[in-house]
Amino acid sequence: LDLETHYFYEGITKLVHMMFLSFGGIRISKHLTSQNGTVVARQIDCAARAIHNYGVLHKDLEPRNILWNDERS
Repeated sequence: LDLETHYFYEGITKLVHMMFLSFGGIRISKHLTSQNGTVVARQIDCAARAIHNYGVLHKDLEPRNILWNDERS
């Protein structure tokens, strides 16, 4: 997903939000251990700040809504 690309929609209604769905990994709770908890928490904070810089707000940021992908970590 290239966030620099503009996406257009022509339809009969006004589009307010657009969400993309793809495989992102496994639930973060399956990856968390007592040894890596602090590091993972920092990575989550960094990722949240990065998407906020693009103007994306996540209203329900909690472990059940966070995915982990070992190939991208």
